[in-house]
Amino acid sequence: AASSHTGAMAGSFEVFESVMKQTGIMIAMNPTELLELSAAFESFPLPRGNRVGIVTLGGGWGVITADECEERGLVLPPLPEDIKARLDKKLPSFWSRANPVDLVGQPDPDLFSEAIEIMVASDAFDAVIVLGLVGSAKFGIRPIHAAHRLGFITDEEMKMIDESSLLVEKRLLNTISDTMNKYRKPIYPVTLAAFPDDDMVYGDEKNEYRVIVYKTPEMAVLCLSTQYLYGRYLQTRGEDRS
Repeated sequence: AASSHTGAMAGSFEVFESVMKQTGIMIAMNPTELLELSAAFESFPLPRGNRVGIVTLGGGWGVITADECEERGLVLPPLPEDIKARLDKKLPSFWSRANPVDLVGQPDPDLFSEAIEIMVASDAFDAVIVLGLVGSAKFGIRPIHAAHRLGFITDEEMKMIDESSLLVEKRLLNTISDTMNKYRKPIYPVTLAAFPDDDMVYGDEKNEYRVIVYKTPEMAVLCLSTQYLYGRYLQTRGEDRS
């Protein structure tokens, strides 16, 4: 009897989930999701719709994230012609010219910042996911750390390189924070490589919204899709989405 009762409860989860969404209650499936979703709702503006732009350092991650977006009810609109024209001037001729925007591994922090703002400023997108740009500077100096451990680079040289890398990362996080607050659109950055000492939440006192750096595209998409669903619920009730 107990087994039968449990089975009935499990079978009715879809009904339970539907009722929760209709009343504006978003469901977390485990403690990690609960913490991540809480941080997202506390830190980001709600997306105005489900149209997503993706900027990625490499193509593979973009494909994975696009598939994840589709599974969660988000859409990737075609890249507007004006964005193609602007990025044509910045990227090699073989770049994707599509959404996701593949920056083909270009190690240029200024390009990262410009590409993010171009996408966020566009009326074609309600939210932007940024893959592998945050963390790229720190990841890129890992071979230099190996050389330092072998004695090929002095402590002083290594210190200067580390400080330069941290400065690049901070500039990019500042750009994301400023851009998100300027356009009041959420930006979900996913780090290229997470390190144990990384600070995954970044706040700037002058800005209303904070930056959360995600470790996986899947979690970034989960948070985005859940915020979209909640924003849609508020819209049906005629409530403020800000």
